[in-house]
Amino acid sequence: MKELIKTILYEWKERKLPEIISREVNLEKRLKSKVPKITVVSGFRRVGKTYLIFGLIEKLLENKNREQIIYINFEDERI
Repeated sequence: MKELIKTILYEWKERKLPEIISREVNLEKRLKSKVPKITVVSGFRRVGKTYLIFGLIEKLLENKNREQIIYINFEDERI
């Protein structure tokens, strides 16, 4: 399992983000919080939750490098 996680993290670093369409939902204020918090994004299937997260990742990449951000898709069949 440890090797699998390493592989998934390596793939994440090499992966290009898809083109994002801006949405009215704004998660950026969560990034500016002085106290780190966990944010849950939930909703129906196929409504754009993943792309909302990708948009947030794009914003994070403006000030951070790819090594500081982790995205894991828990629907990955390998997990």
